[in-house]
Amino acid sequence: MSAQKLLNKPPAFHITLLLATLAPLYIGSYQHRLHHPYGLPTTHQPPLQSVDTATAAASPDFIRNWLSVHVVEPFNPSAIAVYCNQTPVWDPNLVFNLADANGGIGNIRGNFLDFLFYAVEAGASVMLPGMATRSEADLSNVWASRGVFDLMFDEEWFLRAWRRACPQMGVYKPRPGKEMMEPVAGTYFPPSRRRDLDAGNSREGFREHFGSWLKQQDAGKGRGDGEGGMVLVNVGRTLWEVDTRSLSPGFRRNFGQLLRINPAIRRLAAMVVEQLARERQLIIDPRGLRDLEALTWDQQALVDYEVLQRASVFGGFVKSSFSYNIAMTRAQWGEDRGRVVEPWRVLHEEIGVAFDDGFSRVVGRDGWHEARIPRGMWP
Repeated sequence: MSAQKLLNKPPAFHITLLLATLAPLYIGSYQHRLHHPYGLPTTHQPPLQSVDTATAAASPDFIRNWLSVHVVEPFNPSAIAVYCNQTPVWDPNLVFNLADANGGIGNIRGNFLDFLFYAVEAGASVMLPGMATRSEADLSNVWASRGVFDLMFDEEWFLRAWRRACPQMGVYKPRPGKEMMEPVAGTYFPPSRRRDLDAGNSREGFREHFGSWLKQQDAGKGRGDGEGGMVLVNVGRTLWEVDTRSLSPGFRRNFGQLLRINPAIRRLAAMVVEQLARERQLIIDPRGLRDLEALTWDQQALVDYEVLQRASVFGGFVKSSFSYNIAMTRAQWGEDRGRVVEPWRVLHEEIGVAFDDGFSRVVGRDGWHEARIPRGMWP
């Protein structure tokens, strides 16, 4: 009977009772955290102490495990093989050379993958792509010198994976001290393959465009596919010029995984993460520190790139291809596990947020990046 009377009390009585119950708990919790802030030592957590080099050294098992796991795996070449088989003619005498890839990991990764895609559609072999590198004295100067493929990426993995996926395409690597053959005059700039922007940006349209350009060059006049001597074509860089969403999910997913970070840099990333995990002491083995300091500015960014791909939560900026590359790769990880999320929905729900899939959040708004990246970037 008394319980029934209590239930019949007015709402104001119940609110007052709730506040009277919770207030002491809140005050007690506040006072406890005032004197014992999060992150400081407790009775269950010994005080942070310095450690010697032997303690700080990364364990071989941790590094080995880190290197054996990739965010998006396993690699399945079958969809790429199907696409390569759809190229009407493969010309063993036609070789593409990427002339001007530049920037940080986000841009160079996009340059390389677009370049390989165009080469597949043209039926051409390729020179193993390289890149412009920054001046250490002036980081804004991205054209200071030239860097080779493995400055950023795992060359052994790429060559092995590409042989499995598209054996029709030859990959040539310049030898030190050896000059390449004289290329065709001029640089070929491929037309866009963004069919989402124009239905005319098709595979057939690209092949027709390239064939017409080549015939206008001295080395290409009167030359049919597979005839004549070797022809080297310098190809201008493109970025997010392929409508990746119009391709099969298997192709899009696995094509992006052709480029893996150089294992030497991934090893440093593993060391950083393990040291961070040691009671947040942030001690880095001096041997690893020397290796980190020896990296170029863009190579140091690769360590961040490798670590942030595996973070519990990631946040980036809308004008950064670095941020978007991480977010898109992490989103692919979720897709591989059956996760159904529309990360672009946030554009209509929040102000100042361009991407959010629950794992990664890209803040800010920028029309150019938002128009190019969702369909043009490889995960």
